[in-house]
Amino acid sequence: MKNFFEQQDRAKLVTNQLIFLFGCAIALTTLIVYGALLCIEVANTNQIVSLFNLNHLMLSGIIVVVGVGVGSYQKSESLKGGGPVVAASLGGVAVDPDTKDPQKQQLLNVVQEMAIAASIPYPKVYVLPDRSINAFAAGHTHKDAVIAVTQGTLDQLNRDELQGVVGHEFSHILNGDMALNLRLIGVVHGLLLMSLAGREILYHTRFGGRKKDGAWVLGLGVGLLVAGAVGWIFGQLIKSAVSRQREFLADASAVQFTRNPEGLTSALMKIAATTGSRSLIASPKAAETSHLFFCPPIKAGFFNAMATHPPLEERIRRLSGQKITRTARSTAMSTASLAGAEGISALAPSSQAMPVVSEPQTAVRSPMNHGAPVTVGNGPGLAVPEHLIHAQALLDELPELLLKAARSQVGAVAVVYSLLLDNNSATRNQQKQLIGKSSPAVLKAVNKIESAVDGVNKRSRLPLLELCIPSLTSLKLSTITQSLKCVQALVRVSGKLSVSEFAIKTVLHYRLAPHFTSNPSPAPTLSSLSDVADECALLISAIAQIGHSKPTDALYALRDSYHQLPRKSRPPIPMELPACSLPALSKAFKRLQMAMPEVKSAIADACIHTVLTDGKTTDSEAELLRAILVALSRPLPSFLDRTFTPSTPRPQSRKAA
Repeated sequence: MKNFFEQQDRAKLVTNQLIFLFGCAIALTTLIVYGALLCIEVANTNQIVSLFNLNHLMLSGIIVVVGVGVGSYQKSESLKGGGPVVAASLGGVAVDPDTKDPQKQQLLNVVQEMAIAASIPYPKVYVLPDRSINAFAAGHTHKDAVIAVTQGTLDQLNRDELQGVVGHEFSHILNGDMALNLRLIGVVHGLLLMSLAGREILYHTRFGGRKKDGAWVLGLGVGLLVAGAVGWIFGQLIKSAVSRQREFLADASAVQFTRNPEGLTSALMKIAATTGSRSLIASPKAAETSHLFFCPPIKAGFFNAMATHPPLEERIRRLSGQKITRTARSTAMSTASLAGAEGISALAPSSQAMPVVSEPQTAVRSPMNHGAPVTVGNGPGLAVPEHLIHAQALLDELPELLLKAARSQVGAVAVVYSLLLDNNSATRNQQKQLIGKSSPAVLKAVNKIESAVDGVNKRSRLPLLELCIPSLTSLKLSTITQSLKCVQALVRVSGKLSVSEFAIKTVLHYRLAPHFTSNPSPAPTLSSLSDVADECALLISAIAQIGHSKPTDALYALRDSYHQLPRKSRPPIPMELPACSLPALSKAFKRLQMAMPEVKSAIADACIHTVLTDGKTTDSEAELLRAILVALSRPLPSFLDRTFTPSTPRPQSRKAA
């Protein structure tokens, strides 16, 4: 199975193909405008003209490029805010992390599990008011992504079905589809703008144009109208063709992720079984965003080629190996209102029809266990069932008091502060005094939860922090700035910067910065490991030294991990351990923000192998590795969470939610 980064590369390839196809559509549009200009010249001169006129061709190209460019830029600028802008334009309302609505709380729990399992920032969640069953994911990157579902989805689907739908949308995030989908909206709108401009010209020619210019302007208006319409049709065809293939990929990825084909199949069958609204969305923006949705949000046109989604029957057949017969459809309609496991068994075909791809295994040598191979549960960047199991186990292990605190603004800040409280009672009292000066309300919350935070497994502390991010991002800029200053003060009181404190500060910075910094991220320019050789050595050395008490073992882990780097661009292998410090790591993270994704991935792989060379993972290694991968925007391997016991039955109260 392709990992997260390979899927991104594939999405880039699809984007390049898309650019070529849209280039063809623009070329055709230009030829139509060119033909219109020739016709205008013939009408004005009453003479036969040459079929090739460089001036007319250049003018046609300028008209089309400017028209499409202006339209695309205008639409792209309106979508600059990413997923939240798209969700709001469709009538979506953000779900309060501290909501008391059981349906919305169940949705948040499912999204939470998926985000932890996929090792990406917890996306904002929206609910659309429509009573139909539908959902979508939108955003430029996983940092501004949203997951939105309709109210009908919450009303009509049980938890397994909801998990299947959310898994499908998360697959769009992991497969790199979101940015491609927003780009499609912009370019198609640019082609449509040509037609709208032609219509406006015709309207004003009819009611206000001068007679001597009437033929020329009329011809230009007709040309733009026809050219824009043709270009828009071709744009829709290309958009639909790309979207249909990405939907099949998302279905397959969702089943691979959740290992529960019944949930997704059952949701699709409920949509197929309903009549009338089906998956339709009432918003006037539904047409231009149709390719974002789980199922078609508008009625199908006359031609299947214009459909943005494959037929429901075909999607169900691919998932289950069965066709929807009239009998099956009738059965689904009669049982669509059932909830829980009975609803799934009545609606969904056998799960054996969809094979589940096994998790890849990787081995590395280790001198500490006599050369026996160390098994890596999965390569980084894979969204596999084991991730979801560990995410569910993590959430089950955390006290409900802390989960509730993480969903509120004051509680989330209190959790962050509590994670930084020192074990020494005198130091802790000083830290509490600082918290009280910053916010008495937060201090009160800290006193309420500090004992629960102290009892959290050390491996669960950073995942708990991740659960607080949605609530923290909803704070005002002034509030979050004050809170981060307090974080710095709490660390200074505790004395020397520890690995845990460094990891907490790193996660906070790289998770919150995209939401509170107006400056766009710089475009990556460092394309080779040789460009970041010092930073690469520093990261791997830090992991090696923190995980091995003997310098010889740390050096072996460092040198062995270098062999995991791509041979073509591999920097010279160090002969001794480079000196490293936590502040130096922070500087290295800043420079690595300029590295290409494949460079970050190579360094992430090497760091992961460094941790596993001795066949065990200490808590300090796990914390530092998690901080490194968050800073590099790389998903986490599931072995970081193997302190959990996913075989333990989930509590009934949590399972219901």
